[in-house]
Amino acid sequence: MKFGISVLLFIFVVLTFGVYELEAAKGSTDVDVDPHTRGVKIVADSDGKGKFEEIKLYKKVHAIIIGIDSYPRLPQNQHLDYAVSDAKAVERVLRQKYIFHNIYTLYNEQATRAGILGLFQQLSQVSKDDAVFVFYAGHGGQDSTRFGDDIGYIVPYDGSLSSDIPNNNISMTLLKEDISKRIPAKHIFYVMNTCYGGLLLATRAGEVSSSRNIDYLRRIASEPVRQVLTAGGPDEQVLDSGPNGESVFTGRFLEILNSADDFITASEISSQISELVFSDAQARGHKQTPQYGRLFGLGDFVFMPSKAGSADSIKKQIAALEEEMRLLEQREADAIQAHQEQEQRKIQRQKAVMQAKIEAKKKKLERIDAEIKRKQQEAQQAAKEAVRRQQQEADEQARLSEVRKQVEQKRALMRTQEQSTSLEAAVAELVALNKEIEDLRRTFRDETQKRVLAILNQHKNSYTAPELVKDEFETQAEYEARIKRITGANSEDNQRTFSAVVTEMDQAYRELIKPFVQQMQAVAKQRFQFQGQDQTEVILGQYYPEGAHFPVTVKTRGLPESLAVQTKSYIKVPREGARLFKQNYVNGFITAELVAQPVTEQAIVPVTAVVIDDTNDMRYDLFEFSHVKLDDKMVFDAKNNIVWWIEIKEHHRGNPYPPHFCQNLDYKGIRGWRLPNNIERSNVPSPISHEKIYYTEKDRSGRQHIKRNGGDYQQYIDGNAYDVVACVK
Repeated sequence: MKFGISVLLFIFVVLTFGVYELEAAKGSTDVDVDPHTRGVKIVADSDGKGKFEEIKLYKKVHAIIIGIDSYPRLPQNQHLDYAVSDAKAVERVLRQKYIFHNIYTLYNEQATRAGILGLFQQLSQVSKDDAVFVFYAGHGGQDSTRFGDDIGYIVPYDGSLSSDIPNNNISMTLLKEDISKRIPAKHIFYVMNTCYGGLLLATRAGEVSSSRNIDYLRRIASEPVRQVLTAGGPDEQVLDSGPNGESVFTGRFLEILNSADDFITASEISSQISELVFSDAQARGHKQTPQYGRLFGLGDFVFMPSKAGSADSIKKQIAALEEEMRLLEQREADAIQAHQEQEQRKIQRQKAVMQAKIEAKKKKLERIDAEIKRKQQEAQQAAKEAVRRQQQEADEQARLSEVRKQVEQKRALMRTQEQSTSLEAAVAELVALNKEIEDLRRTFRDETQKRVLAILNQHKNSYTAPELVKDEFETQAEYEARIKRITGANSEDNQRTFSAVVTEMDQAYRELIKPFVQQMQAVAKQRFQFQGQDQTEVILGQYYPEGAHFPVTVKTRGLPESLAVQTKSYIKVPREGARLFKQNYVNGFITAELVAQPVTEQAIVPVTAVVIDDTNDMRYDLFEFSHVKLDDKMVFDAKNNIVWWIEIKEHHRGNPYPPHFCQNLDYKGIRGWRLPNNIERSNVPSPISHEKIYYTEKDRSGRQHIKRNGGDYQQYIDGNAYDVVACVK
């Protein structure tokens, strides 16, 4: 048998060719009826439940088929017998069964160095989403270098195997480093049936791993790759004269392509062909092991079959088998006539085998026809689903735009002219009034001090008056008794005088400041409303499904820091509407109304806070919850209709808060605080423990007593000790 030095360089450029549908669990594929307009795609059933996902493979698919038997610069005995027939067999299978937009062929005298490189140059214009497959069958060789390594090459029609004369050979280095990188296609697959073809691979790939799941398909479709499959190792010659009239390697390669009903990848072909060719060569006393690897990249070249082409091929095979059956029946009839019983039995066995093959082919044809119909229906379903989703998205966008428009109109209608007296002006007025009152208080305090000093001076002078001098006829005891009597009377008089002066001055002071206090009270009763996204900000927390509520913060927007108001609480939103409410918040449809009252010049307190869903006018009142945070220290208690003032400090020895602390508390100008009673303390805001705060309780006689449970003053919050005081108003 003859050792052919045939080079099979198979670069497969796959360009997008129609809609392929892949059912990931079963691995079936199909192609769109118009492959030249839409690209090669896989529509995959990603979860096996009819939920389709489209994966784009290639824009176009190109193939180059090169076969060279004749070499004018070589002796006749070095010409080849199988290279052109191998190449044409590959071309035939690709045209009949697989999807290619362009198949370029170079046979014998067409396959010169200039012709081959010119075709590669032409492919440098393809799209980055294309794929290329090149099949080269011809001579290959190697030259040693002085550095101890070998340089492999393929021999074009005008090339030579001799290193003594100039040649036109194409080096493996040129293929790897230049051509493979100049062609912009996403996937390129080289298959080489040649002696020393393994030199194209610097390193072999590890164990081939492929998969039919949707994640693997996404990866190989998106990643670029340059793959190589050679007929043998770097130092191996390859066998011609395979069982079907091709070389051993090409025969097995075609067998794998012909037997694939589904798509098949380069890595899958490589994993199957290596063992088959090795066994074939070993049976003939020869060593030949196909090699596979990647020059670079992580993708995987995909051969996509045409179901229509597969069906036509099977129909032709059935027709050929039926013709063979007819001939067998004719031979059987001839044998019967000749009374050749042994031949008759042999023919009957052959007929049975042939009938079984025919039935198997028919069943396969029925299955493929059914798959074609099913895939066409699924493709139509996927297309309808895509249209439906697009329409749904368009409808949702239109609805969103309409809702935005309605909300903006509603907000415009709800905007009213600002009150003539703004919050800032009200606070400024409180500051001015408080200053007038403070000036009067200072004036009357100074006058009161002056009057008291005058009384004291008069009292001092009374000590030097003549009646306080000892008479020469008085005893010392009589003198001291007289002085004590006089000064005691003066002291009582002074106390009465002091009290009268203070009372008089206080009455005059209160009478003078009365109009100022009345004006402050009037200003402090004013309420200022803030609404809409330009005046308020809503901060929505994470939903609590167990309690069916959102934590929420509402704050004013655009005010100076000294006037800014915010409140924190919860809003109740049923679970069935919570997801939509959150989406409306994300889309900017959730706004708020906040009403604030300047109770003092320093304390601006929120009195109402409502969150509004502008899409349906639903209103959610923050003050419906038991506790609403008014600022850093004040919390509104809706259950008892009181305001808590709470201060928490790091624990120190002893109790820094005496029982009468609340009576003297002045917080931002707010006075009149007291201790909570026994009922109120049970609803103290979290995380304060009601056990260790002061409270008041009446006894049976109605007298009020200050109490506190527990021996320690400190409270433990999150494992740390704190001193806590709680007052109410």
